[in-house]
Amino acid sequence: MPGEGNGPASGTTASSGDNPGLVPNQLAVLVPTIDAAKDDVTVYAQKVQLLLHAWPDGRWNELATRLILGCVGSAFMKLQIHQDEVTRNEKKSIEKIITILGGQWGQIPLERIYEGGRVDQSGHSTDAPATGPKTQVTRPKPKPHWQS
Repeated sequence: MPGEGNGPASGTTASSGDNPGLVPNQLAVLVPTIDAAKDDVTVYAQKVQLLLHAWPDGRWNELATRLILGCVGSAFMKLQIHQDEVTRNEKKSIEKIITILGGQWGQIPLERIYEGGRVDQSGHSTDAPATGPKTQVTRPKPKPHWQS
């Protein structure tokens, strides 16, 4: 019946080995989705980066289209505005999708904490350079209430 099964007419892809020009179903089902109101763009970016390494060369526009269609709400609207930029058959188009959604390509969260400068004890990054060795403040241990 037309429109069913694998192949370009149905919008699904063939399993690996059927046609080298199509993306295997095993990869196509791994394309992550994102709802900007609920999901963390950092985790989404990491998933896309991982998938990008396994995606077949020259099929970047298919990945970009699948990523766009997997977006909900404002994320989808943002990508629709930049549709011409992000649906080019180039690897950097996938990076652009992450940037438009507010993520950073190629960085893990810990790298972002340390990139701005030194990190204080509370975990916040400062742009000020370190001025010398850190001194550690020691506090006396409180005595148990029965020794007071």
